[in-house]
Amino acid sequence: MHGIDEHQVFANDIPLLEPDPQSLIAWTRLMVPQQGSTYLERSRLIDTLHNMVDRKLILVRAPAGYGKTSLLADLARETDLQTCWYTLGEQDADLSIFLTCLIACIARRFPSFGQRSLQLLRSMEGRLHSRLRVLVATVVDEIFREIPEYFFLVLDDYHTLQDTSHVHEFVRLLLDLMPEQCHVIVASRTVPPLPLIRLAARQQMAAIGVDDLRFDGQEIHQLAREKLGISLTAEQARFLAQQTDGWITAILLSADAGWDAFLSGDRSTFAGLTETGIYDYLMSEVFSCQPPEIQSFLLRTAVLSEMTVSLCDQLIQADSRDALYLLEKNNLFISSVGDVGIEATYRYHPLFRDFLLTRLRQQSEPLFGQLNAQAADLFEGQQRWPAAILHNLNAGRFAHVRQAILSHYDDLNRAGLRESVANWIDALPLEHLSPDLRLRRAQLATELGQIDTALRLYANVIVLFESQENTPKLAMTLLERSYALSKSGHSAEAIQDCQEALSLLADEPEADSLRGRAYRHQGIFYEDTGDPGSALRSLSLARECWNRCGEAPVRMARLAQDMGAAYGMLGQLEKAIEEYTRALQVWTHLANDGEIGLTLAGIGVARHRLGEYGTALKVLREAWEKSQAAGDVRADAYVLTSLGDLYRDLGQFDQALDCYLQGSQEAEVIGEAYLQSYAASARTEVLYLAGQTESAQAEIQHALSRGSLSRSAEARYRLALAITLLDRRESQQARAELDAALSLPGTEGDIAFRGRIQLARAAMLEHQPQETRDQLHAAFQFAQEAGLTQPLSVESLQYIHVLQFAAKEGEGSPEIDRWIAAAGELERTREQLSSAERVRTTGSRYPLLQIGALGGSQVLMDEDAVSWRTTQAKELFFYLLTHPNGQTKEQIGATIWPEHPSAKLFSIFRSSLFRVRKALFTEIVLVEENRYRLNDEISFRYDVQMFQQEISRGTLADNPVQRAHHYRRAAELYRGEFLADMYADWVLPFREALQARCLQALTFLGEFNLDRGQYPVAIEFSRKILAVDEYHELAFYILIRAYARSGQRPQAKRIYDQCRSMLAEFGFSPQQSLEDLLR
Repeated sequence: MHGIDEHQVFANDIPLLEPDPQSLIAWTRLMVPQQGSTYLERSRLIDTLHNMVDRKLILVRAPAGYGKTSLLADLARETDLQTCWYTLGEQDADLSIFLTCLIACIARRFPSFGQRSLQLLRSMEGRLHSRLRVLVATVVDEIFREIPEYFFLVLDDYHTLQDTSHVHEFVRLLLDLMPEQCHVIVASRTVPPLPLIRLAARQQMAAIGVDDLRFDGQEIHQLAREKLGISLTAEQARFLAQQTDGWITAILLSADAGWDAFLSGDRSTFAGLTETGIYDYLMSEVFSCQPPEIQSFLLRTAVLSEMTVSLCDQLIQADSRDALYLLEKNNLFISSVGDVGIEATYRYHPLFRDFLLTRLRQQSEPLFGQLNAQAADLFEGQQRWPAAILHNLNAGRFAHVRQAILSHYDDLNRAGLRESVANWIDALPLEHLSPDLRLRRAQLATELGQIDTALRLYANVIVLFESQENTPKLAMTLLERSYALSKSGHSAEAIQDCQEALSLLADEPEADSLRGRAYRHQGIFYEDTGDPGSALRSLSLARECWNRCGEAPVRMARLAQDMGAAYGMLGQLEKAIEEYTRALQVWTHLANDGEIGLTLAGIGVARHRLGEYGTALKVLREAWEKSQAAGDVRADAYVLTSLGDLYRDLGQFDQALDCYLQGSQEAEVIGEAYLQSYAASARTEVLYLAGQTESAQAEIQHALSRGSLSRSAEARYRLALAITLLDRRESQQARAELDAALSLPGTEGDIAFRGRIQLARAAMLEHQPQETRDQLHAAFQFAQEAGLTQPLSVESLQYIHVLQFAAKEGEGSPEIDRWIAAAGELERTREQLSSAERVRTTGSRYPLLQIGALGGSQVLMDEDAVSWRTTQAKELFFYLLTHPNGQTKEQIGATIWPEHPSAKLFSIFRSSLFRVRKALFTEIVLVEENRYRLNDEISFRYDVQMFQQEISRGTLADNPVQRAHHYRRAAELYRGEFLADMYADWVLPFREALQARCLQALTFLGEFNLDRGQYPVAIEFSRKILAVDEYHELAFYILIRAYARSGQRPQAKRIYDQCRSMLAEFGFSPQQSLEDLLR
């Protein structure tokens, strides 16, 4: 290693603090590198890559200098497929940097891609590692929805990532879920830690290795002649291939003097020129041969991983343009990239740059430090802080690093550089780790999910601030630690930290903002422990503090959400809605879809609990749309679970099961343990309600056997188990489970309410009417006190027989009468909403296609015109339509695209096939025994098929009248030539055959109407014939006869003259009968 490299996604051309996160990317990293003057096109390898286009992953692996990048750059320029290019560096091991760059590199080629993925990335706030699967799913879904064609995603220099990087896990998941149109190409010097064996076993991976990349004698001969201007014999070329092991870098490294000696017969020139001897060779044959001023330029500029003329000018205080031009002209291991309007960016070949940095440090370590310090000053002046920090680390200017991190921490954090900032802090010597910087490092550990590390660091920082008697900083550290404690499930200890912080701030009159944070944290932690009363008191005190200091609207909105949740837990639902509405106004003003979705979910739950099912369903669906648009997984998890509750109570059990399953999975991803266990336990109850009793019991037993459940989760599972036991009339065992559930601390709310309902069931089974009424009365009183209006209705409907038993066996009870009435109202609501849902979701399996090919080509899908994106896709669809028995891909490629080389046909076919499926639906094309055909289960109306059916019916008709009827309908369908807007050779036979059948029908119709004296109709059909075939002799005859017999002799004579002129061109004359008719 030669110090830390600033070669990363942060632009050498755009400041970090630009408001648009996309501007943080060095676009040159996402450009296809330009080929050097000595590049030789390698057709055999390009053809090989084309033939691998059906694989998810193509691995190009070889040591440095074998032409991996050049080969892939050539593919990008030669292929018909779009290529998204991303050159990785060491800094890309930071998952946030990698994801930002990955999204950007795809968006450069497909501008409609990236909005959802980028929004989700921004919203994760340090939770990337725990939410990788959700992020991958969002990226994959957006690729599928927004990218209408096949494309390559090239990850070059993949070996620069650390083996422990989370990037590998992301790529592994990406390869598992990758949609058909994306093909990943990884170029690496080493074997990447990806699931290569599994992919290969599934025939989803192909590879090009060092044996493929080695230059053979013929290629060396061609390279020397065409690119180096050197004439080699075949024997000399074979010797070089053997001596250098086909390593092209060895050939290109050779100086002119070396070639002169070799051509004179001195074969020692290339002896030992292998990778192991590269540094010695670079020194003796390349670097030392340069003029002193070029040697100096090379060493000084090597500290920059990417160079521009202006940057080099400032670094070395001299004009760099001529030197860079000369180096590129002489192909001295330098390449350039750049788009129109962007200053060219230069890079040294990695091998050469490593050599230069080693040489620089050997000559003068102080100069290495000085150059890095100068580079850091340049980047600081341009506010390019990541590059400045890295160069300052290389220069050993640790005070500058500390100051830059502390001054720009929030901006670096918002840019998603948490891992990088943590690494920069860890690279500092202990004496430069101030308490403030240590606090930042602890915060980063919390955000990165490293809770144990965070708690250890917080403990050290607390000791330091205590020794300094810095009360505000100590209070802040305690608050930060409280969050880490709550994340690890230690809510009681988190509350203690909040109380200690508040005690420290008691004598700080100007600390209302921090004091408000402490009260809010405390309120949230009380909610976590199931104490909504204490939570609401703390949150109200937070609002008082923040009102006094004029806290930011965003924080006030989050506080309103917290208070809405507390009011909801207390059953004060109207107040909960009031608080959620207050928050919603802020989020709507800020257009924050994720928070809008989360807040609407709170409102939807409150409406649900109030029994306003229709309104709740509408609100929760809107919440789902907002959370999806934002890519906010936390909002998704809460909305899905809330929808599961609503669907359960509406009796729509399939939808409820789906929502609970998805909600539980997403809650697991974001580490929301309570929500995950709630959704999982609620799902078991719905399995029972849906009649899947065995599945429900199996899940309950499995959950209870784990022994690591929270108290509320255990209570829910035991309640569910008791329900199944009562169904089997095992009341005593059920009572034991209910007693165990209700005796658990903190089991209040609907669990206690529903537990009493089940105790009433048990009493009924034991024929104890008085206990049944007592339990129902206790449940009713509890529901009223807790504001449980909606559970009252649901349980009443579910267990109406228990209510009816209690009413029948005892005296009249207004409470039970109200329960029974509520059950009836809910049953009517269920039916109304269920009917509306059935109407909403009715539809066939595949959409109806209306296909037109006569007079042009058009396809409508459910009345909307299909957009094919490319003529190749449309042509493939119509080709398969005309070959219902299917064709192999080889037959299809050779027929439709004969002008393309065979090696490219496969990639064209695959991309066109994908576009067909994308334009219509995946199942439109099936493959059986390597033959591709259209799915015969689809519903479609095809004008050619209808035309041929009418022709066939007319031909088989029993009499002329029926024949004319069918032929007339066929004529109406024939609006022009078959696929008139396509000019492919394969179309012509079909076009001619259909045209002949059309003329057959029109001719019959002309003669039929002529014989029946329908002269205007006969004239009309004759003119239609001539519109199709202007030389159709029989049409002239029908037309002349029709005009003559209808008394229009001048028109007949004019048509006759036209016919005679037309026939004369071919040496013929009209029939004598026509001439006699006109006399």
